[in-house]
Amino acid sequence: MARIYISSTYSDLKEHREKVYQTLRRMQHDAVAMEDYVATGQHPPLDKCLADVAKSDLYVGIFAWRYGYIPSEGNPQQKSITELEYRQAEETGKPCLIFWLHEDALWLPKFMDKVTGDGESGKRIEELRQELSTAKLVSFFKTPDELANLVAVAVQQWEQERVDEQSKEKLSETLSPATEQTKYDLRDAKSYPVFPKKSIFLQFFLPRQWQEVGFLGLLLFLSLLPPLQDLLLESRLFVQAGYRQATGQIPSQVESPLLLVQIDNNSLNKDNVKLRYPIDYSYLDSLVEKALNLKVEVVGIDYVLDRDKEQNENSQKLAKTIRQAQENQPETRLVFAAINSEDSRKGSVSKDLVTIDSEQYQKGDIDFFQWYVELPDYSDDSTLKPFAYLLALNYSCLVDQSSDLNRVKLKAKSSNNCSSISNNDELFHFVSSLKILSVSQFIQWFHPIIDFSIPPDKAYQRLSACEFLETCATQHLIPKSLQSKLVLIAAGGYEEAGLKKEGEDNYHTPLAVNFWRGWSNKKFPGGEAHAYMIHHFLTRRLVVPIPDFLMVMLAALLGKGVLLILLNNPRQPKQWLMWLGGATAVYILVGLQIYISAALLIPLLLPSAVFWNYVRLSLRRKSHG
Repeated sequence: MARIYISSTYSDLKEHREKVYQTLRRMQHDAVAMEDYVATGQHPPLDKCLADVAKSDLYVGIFAWRYGYIPSEGNPQQKSITELEYRQAEETGKPCLIFWLHEDALWLPKFMDKVTGDGESGKRIEELRQELSTAKLVSFFKTPDELANLVAVAVQQWEQERVDEQSKEKLSETLSPATEQTKYDLRDAKSYPVFPKKSIFLQFFLPRQWQEVGFLGLLLFLSLLPPLQDLLLESRLFVQAGYRQATGQIPSQVESPLLLVQIDNNSLNKDNVKLRYPIDYSYLDSLVEKALNLKVEVVGIDYVLDRDKEQNENSQKLAKTIRQAQENQPETRLVFAAINSEDSRKGSVSKDLVTIDSEQYQKGDIDFFQWYVELPDYSDDSTLKPFAYLLALNYSCLVDQSSDLNRVKLKAKSSNNCSSISNNDELFHFVSSLKILSVSQFIQWFHPIIDFSIPPDKAYQRLSACEFLETCATQHLIPKSLQSKLVLIAAGGYEEAGLKKEGEDNYHTPLAVNFWRGWSNKKFPGGEAHAYMIHHFLTRRLVVPIPDFLMVMLAALLGKGVLLILLNNPRQPKQWLMWLGGATAVYILVGLQIYISAALLIPLLLPSAVFWNYVRLSLRRKSHG
């Protein structure tokens, strides 16, 4: 606790003085002010004021546009009490903090000497301000609250400098006669930048050396770069996959309700399909017809069917099959791929093939941000809902299912059952209740990710198109009915697959998927990403990542605290390193487990790097004494 003297003229700055006085009291300082003298209505005794200045640790001078009261006795130079207090602080070597009223601040004329004629019509206060401007560093204020904040920051900075100076003196006293290099280190102990401090907490925890500032700033910058975040995410999912396998936390052997039918190179060759870009609509027709014959309840077509004019005969076959489904199987839902496009004729299923005017036929947006789950935007009903979400929504509306998908049973058909999905389905309420969509618009913060740490065969079943059509050899037995299945027809990695250009639908295989498939180096088509999303919606499990930026900031605060502890406990550094290494290992293991148990992705690499940088700095400072 410090003794701080508050000096200023009284009547014009009464409110300002009170704010500063209360602020210093809250900071647990002994504030000495004119208010202690003027309770009787008399001017403060000069001797008492000057004695209190001499006894104080710090002088705070506040100046507006009045020169102040000039005592007639014991004042041969005829200076005001305010100026004499400042002179006393200078003569006794007190640190001085000076604050001026800003020229643009609103001020009553009766408190301005140049208006009232006091102080030689303002000449005395102008001369004093001129002297202070050349001798001291001055801060400007406009309001009482602003002044109180400025004083608090300045006092905290002065306190820290005093503590640092005292620490240096104690360190110098305990050391043997210093060499020239040691003396240089002591002089350099305050060569780091000093930042304005708004609280005692920040006073200790803000980064102060350039090694801290530079490293922390670099990692904060890297944590905002999307390419690096994608790399860290893919690596983390690979580690999570290994952790799942090592700890035996792979989902139980349950048959997934999702059947992914992939049109791959082998199917195209076996079935002699020549037209591949755009895909032969007659081949799609044979797959849709097969799914309808097997009584599939929900069928998704991951192809944008907007080029029917280029293959009229094939398009007519597909249109006929769709019309027959509407007449003969009105309970079946077909969801078609689409994209948001300014041209209504492109990017959506052709009106000549199907009219999207009922819940039986829907279209969903197939665009997605790699590798994040696309969520519906319920704030704008005019936008397309995500393709995977619509498929999961229709399926969950038609089928009763347990949370682990262990049993599926068709709901009883009734006119009221699925007439309004948005009112009747739990998945709708689950997704619409999420509060992360608006936040996630900022560089994908808190946006659910595709969880590739789950083995693909646990998320969905795969069949090639020719296996589904039974035109090629297969080890899979196709049942006579797929009434409890959701079938997704999608490209399976053939070279021509794409929306706007050939090959556009083929992505690099995520490390985690490669891990589960034995590093087969096969292509990863967009249809498989949609299949993963459907799985996440059906199981009501969306993994939300905590942003690296926030965790780096938290790690910096923890690291700074550990740094201060280590500097105050210089003995047994090896024991401290063992404890900190163990704590880091526990953090990593807990982070891996929380991912599985609570569906939260807590960053590991960047926060750990920031934390251990502070440990490194503490050891480095110890080695330099």
